[in-house]
Amino acid sequence: MKHRAALLALFTACAASQAAAPESLLAAALAGPRRAFQGEQSVSVVTDGGVVRSVVSVIGDGRGRERRQYHGGSSEGITLLRLKGESWQRAYDNWARLPAVPAPSPMGVAKRLVANYRVTVLPPQPMLGRSVIPIRVDARRPTNPSRRMWLDPSSGIIVKDQTYAPNGRLRSESTFVRLNFLRPPAALFKRPSMTQSTSGGYGFGMGFGFSSLTVARNGAEVERITGQPLPRPRYVPKGFAVEVVGQSMGRRGSSPAVRYSDGFASFTIFRRGAPRNGGGGFGGGNTGPSVFSQSTNQHSSIFIRKPAYRYFVIGDIAESELQKVADTLE
Repeated sequence: MKHRAALLALFTACAASQAAAPESLLAAALAGPRRAFQGEQSVSVVTDGGVVRSVVSVIGDGRGRERRQYHGGSSEGITLLRLKGESWQRAYDNWARLPAVPAPSPMGVAKRLVANYRVTVLPPQPMLGRSVIPIRVDARRPTNPSRRMWLDPSSGIIVKDQTYAPNGRLRSESTFVRLNFLRPPAALFKRPSMTQSTSGGYGFGMGFGFSSLTVARNGAEVERITGQPLPRPRYVPKGFAVEVVGQSMGRRGSSPAVRYSDGFASFTIFRRGAPRNGGGGFGGGNTGPSVFSQSTNQHSSIFIRKPAYRYFVIGDIAESELQKVADTLE
C-alpha cells in the first residue's frame, strides 16, 4: 500500500506532463491500474507453429486485484485471479495456487530498465478515446528482448503491450479493444476454496517450469532444505542480478534453483541430481547427450551435464548467452 500511495502522486504528474522522466512513466506502468475497470483484450502469441489468438476478459478493482478469463486459443476456459500477495489459476473448475513471488518496487525495476535498456518516451496519441503515452524499451545488446507499451497515465492501464524476441520478431501482443471504468462486484475477487498443486511448465516432462519453483526467503534457506549449494555461474550477462531463489522438485527430491533478471529479461537455472554412473544424459540415465539446447520464438533452453550435477537453464534471452551461463556452472 505504501508503494501505491506514493505512486498516486506519480500518476498524476505523469498524466499532466509528457516530459516526465522515463523512470516515472515506467514505474507508473509497472505499478498496475489504480482505477477500477472492466474491459476486453485481443491477445496474440507468436509461436514457431503460427500465431495463437484469444480474447481475454479483464476486470480489476484498481487496488491490485485482477481477474482474467481466456476465450479461444490454447488457453480457452482458463481464469487467472490475482489477489494481494497471491495468484491463482482455474482450469476445469479446479483452482491451483501459483507460486508466490515477492513483488519488487516498481520504481526500483524502472531504474534497472533505464540502466539496462534504451527507454524512449514518445508523444501522446489517441487510443480508445484516451490519450496514451507510447514507451519503447529497446535492447542495448542484441541478445536481449525488447518491449513496447502504450500507457494511459491517468488510470495506470497499459492499453497496448508488445514484446519482441532478441532477433526482433514479435513474441506477443495484447490490446484493449473495450475499456470501461466501472467498479466490479467484490465477489469476483473472492479467494478460491478448491485447490490443487501446480505441476510446472517447461521441461520435457521433468517439471522444470518456473511454476515448479517454490520461492524461499534467501539462499541459506534453500541450501539447508536441499542440502546443495545454489547454482552460481561464473558468467552472468551484464545487468543481470539474482531476483528469486528457491527449490524445485525432481525425481530424486528437491534441488535449488535461482532466477536472474535485468528488470525485463530473465533466465532461471534449475539443478538436478548428480549424473548416474558418470552418465546422466537428458533423460537422467547413463546415456544421452551431455549438452542439449532448444530455441523457440518464446524462449531458449539449455540442458547440460557436469561432473557433479545436471542443469536446465531457460530464459527469454538469446541461446548464445544461456550457453555462456551454462558453460560456467560447476
